[in-house]
Amino acid sequence: MAHADRRGHHALNGRTRNYILRVPANYDNSRPYRLVFGFHWNGGTAGDVDSGGTSGYPWSYYGLRSISNDSAIFVAPQGLGNGWANSNGEDLTFVDDMIRQLDAGLCVDTNQRFAGGFSYGGGMSFALACARPTVFRAVAVYAGGQLSGCNGCTPQNPPEPARGSLTHVVTTYSGCRAGYPVAWAAYDAGHTPGPVDGSAGDFEPGERSWTRAVVWNFFTQFDDTAPTPTTFRLRNEGSGRCLDVNGANAANGTPMIVWDCHSNANQQFTQNGARCRCWANACTSRPTPPPARGCRSRTATVAPASSGSSTATARSATVRAGCAWMSTAGAPPTAPRSSRGAATTAPISAGREHRRTSEGGT
Repeated sequence: MAHADRRGHHALNGRTRNYILRVPANYDNSRPYRLVFGFHWNGGTAGDVDSGGTSGYPWSYYGLRSISNDSAIFVAPQGLGNGWANSNGEDLTFVDDMIRQLDAGLCVDTNQRFAGGFSYGGGMSFALACARPTVFRAVAVYAGGQLSGCNGCTPQNPPEPARGSLTHVVTTYSGCRAGYPVAWAAYDAGHTPGPVDGSAGDFEPGERSWTRAVVWNFFTQFDDTAPTPTTFRLRNEGSGRCLDVNGANAANGTPMIVWDCHSNANQQFTQNGARCRCWANACTSRPTPPPARGCRSRTATVAPASSGSSTATARSATVRAGCAWMSTAGAPPTAPRSSRGAATTAPISAGREHRRTSEGGT
């Protein structure tokens, strides 16, 4: 309806990966836009997420597209075998490559990237929160499985609606780092991303679900600046190992080494203006200042269309510069637990199935 449909194809390790791209009809190449990824469930497709299924446009991208008021770019990736096994990190690489392609061809606000998904797709969104904390500002996990783990807020047991009440309860976590809130939404309904208060079914019309407003309001609370965490680790994504101040030595000239990641002070850094400061106030080299915000005008291919090439005048998005926090920034807290089993959470409104005992990522 309000967005142009463009189909993207991406070659990765000899495979062609596909995604659907929705650009606002009033797209302005001088304005940075939010970028929202919608991941399908096990057995679902990118087309299901994009089309909104039987509810159509009002439930497209879990209902976010229809209430975005043309303020966001939406992407629906297609999983291999209609799932997100992420074998050898190939799905994370797929997301990385999509982001590079979209940032190069469209005006994307690099501080306003979001992801959401149902069930298996929720597990993929949760994995992104942990593996790409400086890339995605927040994620939404709809009745999803925890495919990876990372901690952030104070563990707690949020209240749940009474069995048979067919209601929901939203809890905002305490003890979270400034700029990284967590909300947990428990509901008494079936295995569905679109529960409706007063209804027990799994297939209620998505436009009636309270999750649309809860998730969109969570996403839009963030402005276009990146928060500064109190402490962080510098972890290499390729090796999975961390930068370490050898022996926690604060003397000038102390070497920095690569070591197994841990939570001790000699791997904890803070950001102070243009410096990265570690533990005993010893500083690393001054990083490159960030570029001015905004987009640089140029003509670029947005995404190959299924019937040919689609081009548009676009602008390149800015990238973050300076000290990077590569460990738990923006990560979800320890998953709340109830007498009915483990559930998942994320740094965003997390829908959870109330009747099932646990989520297995399907």
